[in-house]
Amino acid sequence: HRPIGSVYFSAWAVALALFRLASGNDRSKILIRDAGGLELLGRCLYQEPQAGDSCRGARLHEYACAAIWNLSFDDDSCQRVARNARILTKLRELAAEPREQSNITPTMSAARKYAQGALFLVNKRHG
Repeated sequence: HRPIGSVYFSAWAVALALFRLASGNDRSKILIRDAGGLELLGRCLYQEPQAGDSCRGARLHEYACAAIWNLSFDDDSCQRVARNARILTKLRELAAEPREQSNITPTMSAARKYAQGALFLVNKRHG
């Protein structure tokens, strides 16, 4: 949990909120991008789950990838993702997770799907 003002939010809850705000709303995508949302989501991609909390860590990656994917439908946001080596590196890592892994969860699979979607948009527009 991290404080935002006097309220504490989990990183995964913030990533989920950004995903939902950006869904189908071009104006929100611009506002999120201009307020530093992509950078925040990039930091979420690098958060590792704490001991005994792998589900929340996977959920954080899922929601961060989903939000980045949504934001990538805006061309300026997509260009910023294309120029952000840290985000691209982590998206590629998450997109390449092996499907046959015995301990893979549906949440990890969703993160892979969203990471692949974001990379598709980046490569299509700025590759």
